[in-house]
Amino acid sequence: MISPMLRTSTPMDTTVWMPRFPHDAPDEAMSLEAAHFAMQRHRDCSITDCARKRTAWKVLVAAGRIHPDTYRVQE
Repeated sequence: MISPMLRTSTPMDTTVWMPRFPHDAPDEAMSLEAAHFAMQRHRDCSITDCARKRTAWKVLVAAGRIHPDTYRVQE
């Protein structure tokens, strides 16, 4: 279960995090829970521009949680 502290919708404090950090690909394999959280946190990002959302997308597709539109070309 995701901590209620992590579910806040406030923007990240960029004085603490490096500018691109939240959008970089994760260093380790992403769990389903982490992938769901990343998709929610990065909902305004494009999967072509945000490596973290792209990784989350791939994890959720592989797990059968997301079914890509067959009429669109996916990366």
